[in-house]
Amino acid sequence: MKLSARQIAAATGGILRQEGIPGVISTDTRTIKPEQDGSGTWFLALIGERFDAHDFLEKAQQLGCAGIVSQRAPKNWSRGWVQVPDTLIALQDLARFVRSQFSGPVIGITGSAGKTTTRQMVAIALEPLGKIHATNGNYNNHIGLPLTILAAPENADYWVLEMGMNALGEIDLLQEISKPTHRVITNVAAAHLEGLGSIEQVAKAKGELFDGALEGDCIFVNHDDPHILSHSIPPKVKTFSYGQKSNDHLVTLKSAELVGLSTNTTLQFAAFNDQEEHTLSLLLPSPGLHLAHNCCAAAAIAYQLGVTAAQIAEQLSSYQPVGARLKLEQGPGGYQILNDVYNANPLSMLASVQTLDAVNMSGRKIALLGDMLEMGTFEIEEHMDLLKSLPKVSLLGLVGPRFQKAIERLLAQDPAAVLSPYITASTAETLVEQMNEDDVFPLNEQDILLFKGSRGIRMERAISAIRDLHTH
Repeated sequence: MKLSARQIAAATGGILRQEGIPGVISTDTRTIKPEQDGSGTWFLALIGERFDAHDFLEKAQQLGCAGIVSQRAPKNWSRGWVQVPDTLIALQDLARFVRSQFSGPVIGITGSAGKTTTRQMVAIALEPLGKIHATNGNYNNHIGLPLTILAAPENADYWVLEMGMNALGEIDLLQEISKPTHRVITNVAAAHLEGLGSIEQVAKAKGELFDGALEGDCIFVNHDDPHILSHSIPPKVKTFSYGQKSNDHLVTLKSAELVGLSTNTTLQFAAFNDQEEHTLSLLLPSPGLHLAHNCCAAAAIAYQLGVTAAQIAEQLSSYQPVGARLKLEQGPGGYQILNDVYNANPLSMLASVQTLDAVNMSGRKIALLGDMLEMGTFEIEEHMDLLKSLPKVSLLGLVGPRFQKAIERLLAQDPAAVLSPYITASTAETLVEQMNEDDVFPLNEQDILLFKGSRGIRMERAISAIRDLHTH
């Protein structure tokens, strides 16, 4: 949305030091566009732990910015300038202003796992209703969400916003800025325990999305998650449930099964408004039984907003994973890769290995797993619990000191606790070296490998190393 200098000053409570032409807001000099048709780009200078964008104000001027939102300006500044005491707060205030100008539905999504997948599915499912503006990439925090709002096209009909957090109060801030009309928590699991301490605190933090709901807002409750089910709902909101464990939902997940490398999902849509009850099946062109639960959440939101059951099934059949989130790839020589290296917690890692186990392929099923980070005081116990829960696979490759300690303790307690043959290594690269020494390679077209781990473990390096071995 293009803002005038006076709107920027009013929204931020800043001082209009110098007039400038209207424009969009940017925090990245690489996206500055010079004046065109009477509008341009206002550069907002954020300050971080290791950078101060005020150092780039002169560069912004050289690139033709319309003006700056900043705490200070260079001498002889010749373009627009709104002076503010804190540019981060100014960014969030500008997002609040833009949100106040938007009258369409805003869907707010959070959860310990599956929020990005659900966000993408909601955006796809809503396409029959109009133009959708959705979070891009991982722009889901106190900086990314305001930037997402500021980037919304003026002709957007729906906003789909993802919200992430590491501590209490963060979701509350994001929901206060964005004021979602439709709110969903995909699930609550042991993630971010380093900052929160317990799964109960995770539930409290995620629950802030529900706590902030206003009269008339719609809340979508995952009936299969006890932490969500037990969370109190504010008065005078509209509540809709979805899930698998009973039939009394707006949308019920009747069944999900892997068919080859796709997921056959059957959804039951309740009679709602002018829609009759429908039961429809769709084929998600990606493997993952947990994807069916995300699909159910997205279907419930779209159905409530007026998309027909048939349209939802057709739209979601075109879903493709975002980035390295259980993305199906093919390696040299035809072996299959489940690339899920974006991040990890116990719930998502178990779901990914269960997907690997359920895939109908005749070759080896190999799970290469990296440490789960930010797990807090009980990180080793969380890794031990995961190892005990994993289905048997052809080979289990474990990367990092947490898995190393966990498997040592677990096997000391019970030598039969781990069902699969395993290899441990300190890094992704050394794991591949060990696999090579143990004659795991070459792989054939019926073999499938899962790669999963927290971002800091860099499991994508194992993907590259195995590819290299099969191309040289």
